[in-house]
Amino acid sequence: MMDQKHKHYLTETDYDRLIQISQEGEGTVYSSTMYQRAFKSYSNQYNQLEYEGFVRLTHTNPRLMQPLYRLHDTMQQKVLGKQWWYEHQRVFRAVRRNMGMELG
Repeated sequence: MMDQKHKHYLTETDYDRLIQISQEGEGTVYSSTMYQRAFKSYSNQYNQLEYEGFVRLTHTNPRLMQPLYRLHDTMQQKVLGKQWWYEHQRVFRAVRRNMGMELG
């Protein structure tokens, strides 16, 4: 799933598809009502889930997005391996820290 139009938000249809993809082969983790309630709670007045809303949703309901975290983890393992991603992340954090863009 890509943001090909560079909208920088998820519509309710996009969000439903993301949840559907994340749960394929997982069984139902939560009811669709719970996912819809979460979308409505964190979307803006235009019924769009922007980045900030998605961050708040995942921080307040971490288990809700657990299938997405597992999908992300599996993708890292299958594409170049976890060690490559860890090293890549370490290098970019060091660069950002040197540029004053990241604390710690």
